Amino acid sequence: MAKAKVYSHTNLIGTAELQLGDKSMGCVYGELLPTDYYYNNIQKSVWEFWKSSNPDYKKWHSLRFNVQLDNGYFLYAAGGFTFDDAREFPNEPKKIDIAGLDEYVIKEFFLQEEPTLFVKKPWHILSIHQKIAFEDELKKGIGK
Repeated sequence: MAKAKVYSHTNLIGTAELQLGDKSMGCVYGELLPTDYYYNNIQKSVWEFWKSSNPDYKKWHSLRFNVQLDNGYFLYAAGGFTFDDAREFPNEPKKIDIAGLDEYVIKEFFLQEEPTLFVKKPWHILSIHQKIAFEDELKKGIGK
């Protein structure tokens, strides 16, 4: 298992203890322990996404989800992030599913007894604010 923080933009929306799901698909999952920010700003979008037969992926991606493991590594989910949170079952635990992780990430961070260190001294772990700022600069640089 790997402890993780879940963000929308730079806002912490929850924490989770992630475990391996489908290794061949690079999938991990875990119970999401939502923050007030999740309930006040994200939950409605999750409900809308799941109730639609034609989800608005542009809106979904605009939520800019990020998951950072305790060792500092940000997960790149080629298959995306989904949340199990049904309006009809408000007392059920929330769940996060992450798909399309690289095989190396699965091996180093989910199959080891002790996860591999990602950042070693003299380097420092990036904050979510730094990551978002770097991504924004990169987008400017490539004209997006």
